[in-house]
Amino acid sequence: QPLGGHPPPPILEYEELAELDFGDWAGRPVASVRGQEWPEDGESLEDFWQRTKTAWHETLKLLDKGEGKNILVVGHGATHAAFVCHCLGLGPQAISLFRIETGGVTIMDFPDGALKGKGVLRSINYHSHLGRWSVPATQEDYTDVCGIDGCF
Repeated sequence: QPLGGHPPPPILEYEELAELDFGDWAGRPVASVRGQEWPEDGESLEDFWQRTKTAWHETLKLLDKGEGKNILVVGHGATHAAFVCHCLGLGPQAISLFRIETGGVTIMDFPDGALKGKGVLRSINYHSHLGRWSVPATQEDYTDVCGIDGCF
């Protein structure tokens, strides 16, 4: 349905944007698995990294083709963190440095073009638009759950 007289934007789905598969850890509190070996039935970090890298490059190609000045990517926390790492030219080990909350918005810019150089983060994990439903800012305010909040 048109918004403000404009046709709706195209919607593309990438299986590569699926959340990291936590295996047996899915849905468990992070505190209950901290210090344990990664579950055998969970997706390896390398497989996850390669999968998100594919989606990242497809997104950059769309930007480069000029099929949209702005692209909205919707995904889970680990996927979002992987995109931040791809944008900044970091490796998969850096994923755990970023905690992207539910509803968090990150804005990336590519001043030299989408396929040239690294991107620039204009905003990361912005969520004041959620008002009183905004996610707490400190670890003490909530309990992380694997598959929802992290475990990576």
